Amino acid sequence: MPCSFQIGVDWPLSSGNFVKLADEQRKLIGIIQYRVHKNDGNWVYDYILEIETEFENYEYHFTDGEPDSYGL
Repeated sequence: MPCSFQIGVDWPLSSGNFVKLADEQRKLIGIIQYRVHKNDGNWVYDYILEIETEFENYEYHFTDGEPDSYGL
């Protein structure tokens, strides 16, 4: 049976580069690094969230300040 948990993060816009997470966070949630940046293309969303993870079988769900929800 899948396990789920919820944690809060505050990930501001990055300068286009990936931001590495501290070892403690990485070990807890399996995310190595992230990037939040303004979408300059012709897409529906104004911002893009990208993550690099250690685990292929994790499902990630994010809720932003709007609150809009995203699944990765």
